[in-house]
Amino acid sequence: MHNNAHLGGHCNFSHNEVSKTYTKLNNHDHIRVNALFHMFDSWRGELAYMKIDNQIVWTKHGKTSDKGINICGGDYNDPAYAL
Repeated sequence: MHNNAHLGGHCNFSHNEVSKTYTKLNNHDHIRVNALFHMFDSWRGELAYMKIDNQIVWTKHGKTSDKGINICGGDYNDPAYAL
């Protein structure tokens, strides 16, 4: 199943935490998460992260670059699309 839902967006949640809660999961010992992460606009070392059961399981530091293209938002090249 491919779900293209976004948490955040241009000028939304830029300094806050967003979350998505999944309910009605079967009992499990492990979980695998497949996700795309997009960095838009200016990133000056901010940290993106994913937590599962209150534990950080993935991190990415953002950095604005002259490389890339401006897909949306402000007048910055978007440093990463679909990480």
